[in-house]
Amino acid sequence: MLQICKMQVPQSLDEAVLSALLSYVDADKRVKIMKFHRQEDRIRSLFAELLARWMISARTGIPAKDIVFTKNQYGKPRLGSPLDRLYVNWTHSGRWVACAVDEGEVGIDVEQIQHVDRNLAVQCLSDMELSEFDAKHEEEQRVYFFERWTLKESYVKWDGRGLSIPFRTIFFRNSANGHYLLSGDEISNPSCYLKLYPMDEMYKMAVCSSTEQSPIVDSTMDYRKMMDILSIPFPISNDALS
Repeated sequence: MLQICKMQVPQSLDEAVLSALLSYVDADKRVKIMKFHRQEDRIRSLFAELLARWMISARTGIPAKDIVFTKNQYGKPRLGSPLDRLYVNWTHSGRWVACAVDEGEVGIDVEQIQHVDRNLAVQCLSDMELSEFDAKHEEEQRVYFFERWTLKESYVKWDGRGLSIPFRTIFFRNSANGHYLLSGDEISNPSCYLKLYPMDEMYKMAVCSSTEQSPIVDSTMDYRKMMDILSIPFPISNDALS
């Protein structure tokens, strides 16, 4: 069964709490996280993987710290044995992180809706999509662009080749039963299911899966509850999280 969970993250974090949470990820990921100059970027990157670990642990009973991730040649995370029957993908943008877990390949993307430079639209939208984009007012353009962006990014993450697939080569023929259908020269396997999911009004989220996205478990987690479940080894005061 496809499971999707989204979570708002704190704006800031006490360094002692951050250090405790970093113990849940492997050494390479800790180094990568600490290379970010801004704490908010560290928090997003860390909490996205913590959410994935919590979801997998809840599903399998394996402690979150014991879960091992590997990567394919394009950097897509994979689960090592004995969890290689499960597939996972996570994402983050702005105040939100999200994760999808399924028994087949899966990709998920969340994006904060913001101003769209037309040069970016030219790079990412097919000719047909760009015509539709240009015909809209600015506010509608932003919504349209980030719907297409999240759908395309969820697909390239599902496919496993990531951003090596040019977004302009991916487009949508039509939608049926809430699922979007793919076309394009770079589509290696069109037999996947894409769907947009509700977020707050300033964000878009899309999921691409190997099976029709029904039934699913779509939920929202409070980060304080997740941290409590993960058993942070010392009390967290209200001043430590904001």
